[in-house]
Amino acid sequence: MARDEWEECAVPTQVEDVEARIRRRIEEIVGPQKFKVWFKNSTQLACADGFVKVGVPNLFIGQWIEDHFAEAIGAAAREILGRETPVTFAIDPILFRNLRKSQLNSQAAFIEKNTCQPTRGAAGGNGHAHAVGLPPALDHQ
Repeated sequence: MARDEWEECAVPTQVEDVEARIRRRIEEIVGPQKFKVWFKNSTQLACADGFVKVGVPNLFIGQWIEDHFAEAIGAAAREILGRETPVTFAIDPILFRNLRKSQLNSQAAFIEKNTCQPTRGAAGGNGHAHAVGLPPALDHQ
């Protein structure tokens, strides 16, 4: 992409197209499995002010992606934009909220699944709840 085309990226559809092309190129470079794990739902790309900004949900994921994929992201941006483009990383509030919600939902499901439940008719069952993972003789001491 020529410099004047990059400057025309102010039109939203062109920016989205450029960002989608960079994402596709990143996937080609890192492979579909790594892309799915580290980029598909964990990053948001934005092209603005001569930078490619990689939005991430938290510092851990951002640092990991930067440490392992910064060169691939830079190469993809260079190929699509036709020039060297600085890559920056920043916490994206929407990605942060989505990840946090997913984590809380997983924790709630785990707790619900592993909550103490009354036993009925089990050997030695007396209708009392037993802690998960403990034999009945040890959970009521």
